[in-house]
Amino acid sequence: MKVPKGYYGSSAIKAWWAGLQDRRAGLSPRANARWGWLRPPGGRGPALWMQTTDVADDVLLAAELTQAIREKRLDLRVILTFEADYPELLEARIGELKGVGYGYGPADHPRALRRTLDRLSPLRIMTVGQGPRDELARLSAQRGIASVVVAGDPATTKLPQNIETIYPVDARQAKRWRSLGASDAQLQAPVDFLTLITIAQVDPNFRRYVCGSAELDLWWLHGVAAAEAPRWIDAWRQAGLADSGILFIQTREDHYVWPLLSEWAREPLPTGSVVGIDDRKWLPALAAACTGIHLAHASRGDGWQAMAGGKPVTFGSPAAFPVDAMETAFDGSVCLDGAASVMQSWRTYADNPIAGRQLGDAMRRFFWDERRKAQMRLPDLLQQVFDW
Repeated sequence: MKVPKGYYGSSAIKAWWAGLQDRRAGLSPRANARWGWLRPPGGRGPALWMQTTDVADDVLLAAELTQAIREKRLDLRVILTFEADYPELLEARIGELKGVGYGYGPADHPRALRRTLDRLSPLRIMTVGQGPRDELARLSAQRGIASVVVAGDPATTKLPQNIETIYPVDARQAKRWRSLGASDAQLQAPVDFLTLITIAQVDPNFRRYVCGSAELDLWWLHGVAAAEAPRWIDAWRQAGLADSGILFIQTREDHYVWPLLSEWAREPLPTGSVVGIDDRKWLPALAAACTGIHLAHASRGDGWQAMAGGKPVTFGSPAAFPVDAMETAFDGSVCLDGAASVMQSWRTYADNPIAGRQLGDAMRRFFWDERRKAQMRLPDLLQQVFDW
């Protein structure tokens, strides 16, 4: 049965209806958590409530921060709540950590939040992926519980009174917080800790397994609408790229009518094949092996992963850039609209590998600059947690 989308706003009726759908789908724990029936991990140490969204990148970053925080401060119990479960991201990172609990979180309804705050009694609240919503901001401020925001836009129209520190991912996000009145003391310099999680070194065997003894170009098309995918594939073939290449495609809806990468038997693929990317674990290998990559729409994590491979990456719009600094770091040639312009650029990379290599090297340098920035800044965040 398809898991229904959760509701985490402040409407009691919508939260009740979402809970009913959950119970019908066998998701009673999510229904209970939506109304604040949470249980902290055992122990007597102070608690940190780590709250995140339903976005995979946010859940992954929250899990990594949970792990780092526990290593920095062993007396601190951490409760990570999310709005969508990603067991493959969570279990390996925090599943066995002592003093850590994780599961679905509460709706932004006063009754649910009062119950949650009573049961968790958090020393601090850290939100990852967005700032605290209206009711959480109001009730936590009433109780004198300070909040830290990591990689999140404001979720309120006024600056929450209890915001202690904000770590924006880029200048655009910082501007949104500043427009609400965030002070220089609250607002840190932009940094994206997600770069620290990006896989930057991969086994090079993927290309050999896919191509066998043939000299083929591999292409990665990411984030196109499923209904538009056939048009992109036709353009790829008309550009002559199918004559000596293989196309890997990931649609926004995860809807595929082609062979899937998860079902690949580790044998060479025929020239001209189209393969659906139905598992994100393949993205690091693709990023390092492809002749060209186009991200029509992408999450920040997928954007960083593509750039880390050192291959030429183009974007469907500036909104697909991982951070806004790329708009000044790269000229408009990396932002392409439409299949025809993308295939023309791919044709250039196939015919002139040096041009593609130059752009790929620039992309990788930008990624590593941002990663080094995050490496220098993470100790500041962890020290702040240590000093609470």
